[in-house]
Amino acid sequence: MHPDDYTRATFYPAHIKKQLNEIGETVWNGDAERGFNEERLIEAIPDIDIVLGGWVMPKFTKKVFDAAKKLKYIGQVGGSVKHYLIDEEAFDRGVTVSNAAAGIAKYVAEGALTLILASFKDLYGINVTMKIDKADPSDAMYTETLFGKKVGLIGFGKVGREMVPLLKPFGTEVSVYDPYLKAEEAERLGVIKTDLETLLSGSDVVSIHAPNTPETKNMLNLDTLSLLKHGALLVNTARAAITDESALVGEIKKGRIRAALDVFWSEPLPASHELRRLPNVLVTPHNIAATIRQRPEQAQMVIDDIKLFLNGERPVNYIDREIYRIMA
Repeated sequence: MHPDDYTRATFYPAHIKKQLNEIGETVWNGDAERGFNEERLIEAIPDIDIVLGGWVMPKFTKKVFDAAKKLKYIGQVGGSVKHYLIDEEAFDRGVTVSNAAAGIAKYVAEGALTLILASFKDLYGINVTMKIDKADPSDAMYTETLFGKKVGLIGFGKVGREMVPLLKPFGTEVSVYDPYLKAEEAERLGVIKTDLETLLSGSDVVSIHAPNTPETKNMLNLDTLSLLKHGALLVNTARAAITDESALVGEIKKGRIRAALDVFWSEPLPASHELRRLPNVLVTPHNIAATIRQRPEQAQMVIDDIKLFLNGERPVNYIDREIYRIMA
């Protein structure tokens, strides 16, 4: 159920639509002029067995679930389903839930690595200098390297785990702060499990991959950000709420640290925001994971799980109540 032609074309090209039609009759979320709101969803849902949700779906409230007499499955073609698509009521109703977070993770990790390398090589600054000031090699613009650096990952879910093989060719030492990571698993994956303070003070690069939860909100505040070593690079491709905005901007303005940010406290980032003008911060508009191939892959992932479900098997990307409670 999606509301506009662009979304349908990117998530559901012809080969994906064909599979949907083979599964059953497809009902789309309105049209470009009139997508579903809660009222229209309640009207449509009584005959629906399976829902493919996205970022534009109205939330499945108690009223919607009361009307959903046949609903057995909700598959989110995006990442999190929490709060804005479903609450725990879905599990109370016996609805099977899955998502495509694993399909996004590798592209977010790729984006985070891109931000790290672009920051270390000062690609933006050099590009501007070459085009405006006509710099030449004699200017000797020396930059930094990722090889041999100490990298700290805050959060070790799907994206954090995708970072490990991407960092390996650079010979980095990877430390992880994640309360849910078991020591034996960290050893198996070749990372160092540590506490937040040690990670922040000992890393050349800190990359945030934690979910936005009450426990992680403002985790990086004035006190914890002060632990970052001089010259450290902070990368955030997760959620802005994990950092205290004023504290982070303050540290960046001091010139003590650098940052590469894909997420912000207000999105889109206001044109007047000072982050747009600070020389030691690289900003991208919350699209670092967006790729041409990503969306149909996400839809395919959900469809594959639906097929497993219809065959009486457990979906690969199944979300139960326990997973739901700790996810973003």
